[in-house]
Amino acid sequence: MFAGGRTVHHHGLEIGAPALRTSRIVESVTKSGRSGRLTFVTVRHDITQSGRLCVVDEQDIVYKPEPPADGGVPHLEPEGDLPAPGAGSGRLELSVDPVLLFRFSALTYNAHRIHYDKEYAAHEGYPSLVIHGPLQIILAAEVLRRSGLRLHERRFAYRLLSPAVGSQRLSAYRVPPDPTGDRGVLDSVEVWAARQGLVSRGRLEEI
Repeated sequence: MFAGGRTVHHHGLEIGAPALRTSRIVESVTKSGRSGRLTFVTVRHDITQSGRLCVVDEQDIVYKPEPPADGGVPHLEPEGDLPAPGAGSGRLELSVDPVLLFRFSALTYNAHRIHYDKEYAAHEGYPSLVIHGPLQIILAAEVLRRSGLRLHERRFAYRLLSPAVGSQRLSAYRVPPDPTGDRGVLDSVEVWAARQGLVSRGRLEEI
């Protein structure tokens, strides 16, 4: 499962020009949790054009054990109200359905069946199709971009807090950074799902 990551855009990518992505594992750690042994792997992708480093994308992936055969499938909660952000906050909403998930899987070359095969998702312990983590993060980053914040030469760090599952509305909006927290944080954003509540967080940082 996609658990989080960090992205830095040093230069914009030129449309139509060849690009090279080099990927490598930078860390692998195994821990014990409530659901058993979990392996956390950090993969770094460097994207270059014309020999110039344009994007550094680090992704944290967690590998979970097989769900028990008799574990059952959790109940899918009905949609609830999404929280209203404070005055002046940027906000962006997206309605997610199976067609959007299928198209996003195709666009990102993601063949994981939990995103488009309900029977397989149930086998993996999910009550419905799983909404891609990267889709949530794109929504979060777009809120910052539309708010006029510069993303280049800054780090966008994010975490997936819980799986977002089933057709529903997503809402991403800016939240004030914690004044007692890291002073390098320029802005923060949360993504809420109408069925699961808060599902992911992101923050824009100085580098």
